Amino acid sequence: MKKQLALTLAMILMLGTQTLAAERNIVGGYGLYNHLGERIGEVLLINENGTIIHEQKLEEVETMKVETTEEQITQTVSIQSELTYSTLVLTEPPEVGTVLGNIMKEGENLPLNYASSYTEPYATYSLGQCAWYANGRLREVTNKQVHISGAAKGWIAKAEEMDEFLVEYNINQPQENSVAVYIPINPNDTHPGHVVFIEYIERDDAGNPTYIYYTDANGKCDTELDVFTPNVDGVVRKESFEEFTKDTNLRLSGYVSVNFNQ
Repeated sequence: MKKQLALTLAMILMLGTQTLAAERNIVGGYGLYNHLGERIGEVLLINENGTIIHEQKLEEVETMKVETTEEQITQTVSIQSELTYSTLVLTEPPEVGTVLGNIMKEGENLPLNYASSYTEPYATYSLGQCAWYANGRLREVTNKQVHISGAAKGWIAKAEEMDEFLVEYNINQPQENSVAVYIPINPNDTHPGHVVFIEYIERDDAGNPTYIYYTDANGKCDTELDVFTPNVDGVVRKESFEEFTKDTNLRLSGYVSVNFNQ
């Protein structure tokens, strides 16, 4: 009975939490957790196509007493979601001037204007644009097949209408692994806006953001606009939070992040 229950919960976790290894379609094993967050075994192996090929035998755990109630299953899924997300956040500042993303495929003389030259998260439209990079980096880091199209200034409104995203309007509450959205100060300005990907945040003792580490493309540090510039686009930049929130013609509107409960 315990084994059947554990395997049932394992399947729920597999389908309900979008485990990182499963989304990457690589062979991997997953830990099983009960409603208290206690590790109770190892379950499930998948092949490169994401198909289950093996169920490891679970060890008998005498202390495991779990009832199959909807409330406990929900708690289990919530716990696993939090553990999955925590593995994405950098635990120390990235080195300024480095490139964190795996943007282009390996090879010599790859044409910069062909999508086929780029890895899957970045092999999309508008190569070199800020929205192109932010979409790709968000997909690369979260391993979620998310996408927002159109000008950067419209990202907040579009994300609000999509279940796979969360929007934070309080600009004093930035989050790692989110996209900061800048819109024109003048509503009549035709500027398309700008988006950057927040990699890491330094905070003071009170938890307030002090420095932001971010990456972007087609931004204020780009040396060649409207095309992908290797070792320029995607490079880690560091700014004080005050500097990060300001721009000559744009204002920070909010942040878009992935909703891991979807």
